[in-house]
Amino acid sequence: MKLPVRREVEEAFAALLALREEDQEAFLEREYADDPGLHADVQSLLRAHRAAGSYLEPRDTAATISHLLTVAASLAPPSNVGHYRILRLIGEGGMGVVYEAEQDHRGEL
Repeated sequence: MKLPVRREVEEAFAALLALREEDQEAFLEREYADDPGLHADVQSLLRAHRAAGSYLEPRDTAATISHLLTVAASLAPPSNVGHYRILRLIGEGGMGVVYEAEQDHRGEL
């Protein structure tokens, strides 16, 4: 199953892979602290990348990201999707997952 990747997540993750491992966390905190959603997505990919081991070759970034998103999806549920805050996992199957969510109305007065 190929999951959609936001362009900014793909670019941020590629930038992290270009850095030495010991510099990656500081870069992530410095560059993406003001965007919690992007920060969380990229951090999940980075954790999955590290957990995957050395068999992944960085030559095919799109395939690597697709694989890592699949792995990352199994690590932790998203905290939000768009303007919806994820409350809990309802169910999952061969084609996806279903979450209970509530709409976030902050800033919409």
